[in-house]
Amino acid sequence: VSPKMKVYFWDFVIMRILLPIAALMMLTLFSITACSNKVEVEAFNNAEEYLTKRDYRGAIRAYTQFVERYPDSFFAPEGQRKIGYIYGHYLDDMERARNAYAMLFYLYPGSPQIFLARRHGRVLFILRGF
Repeated sequence: VSPKMKVYFWDFVIMRILLPIAALMMLTLFSITACSNKVEVEAFNNAEEYLTKRDYRGAIRAYTQFVERYPDSFFAPEGQRKIGYIYGHYLDDMERARNAYAMLFYLYPGSPQIFLARRHGRVLFILRGF
């Protein structure tokens, strides 16, 4: 099995199966426990809706606004990571993807989202020479 096939497989498993399940569980957890501000959760869900509708520019705007307004939110690192993911995966803008990930590493150095961002960076490097 070629290295590219392994990357495609794990990218599929992580991005298409595990992340949506984890995101749903996190949103449910915070909805139930009410640990987050209601307006904050609505703002994050708004960005998620743009992504679901495949309005990638709108999603980037919404995630950027979310991270700027709620930098200490539990969801802020995920929003910053998704900005990089959208630029790299959907819009094919490697420079902006790299900048978004660099901002994630700088602002949230201890976040679990860094693992996913590094994984995506490796995938972009293998597939596109990022």
